[in-house]
Amino acid sequence: MNFVDKIKEDLNNIKVLIQDRNFKPFWRPALAIIVMLFFVIWLNGTYKDRVSIVKKKIEAQQAESDNEKDYKVSKTKYQNLLAQLPPSGQKNEWILLQLEAISNKLQLKDSVKYVKGQNTTYGIFEISTAIISGDLTYNQIGRLVETIENNPQFLRINKLSLNRQENALGKIAVRIEVYTAFLEEHKVVSKNTGRKK
Repeated sequence: MNFVDKIKEDLNNIKVLIQDRNFKPFWRPALAIIVMLFFVIWLNGTYKDRVSIVKKKIEAQQAESDNEKDYKVSKTKYQNLLAQLPPSGQKNEWILLQLEAISNKLQLKDSVKYVKGQNTTYGIFEISTAIISGDLTYNQIGRLVETIENNPQFLRINKLSLNRQENALGKIAVRIEVYTAFLEEHKVVSKNTGRKK
């Protein structure tokens, strides 16, 4: 008797038992199947909860990792900005010394005047301004603006005004307001205490 004939005989035997309404041989297998189904359902629910908890932990760790990366990038940018800012101890004269060095470098010492402007507080920074004025050519103005904006330490042009001179051919009266930012040391949060100094 081959395998297919054996299956057919078993199916006929089951059919005869069902027709005689003799369900006794089916109780044990049916009970075992029901117990197995309940066990599988219980395991599925338990593992679903565990998988959900693990997924939440993984998502939390990923969010924490992303936040840490963002923090490090922001911290690096902040430190780079601080490295460009002038030393706080030289607030009064620093911007004028920078403008004097720029005018000497461009050989404009006799052509321009510079005076200290006002200081204003903005958050943890103190914004300090200075004004450059003089009669210059377009070429000199361009080089002056470029040198100020590309200064290794933080100097930026806030306002630039030009007025053509009627009596000085080729020269333009220029007025440039330059600013820089100093860190207000007493407002910096201390690393150790978490309080303001």
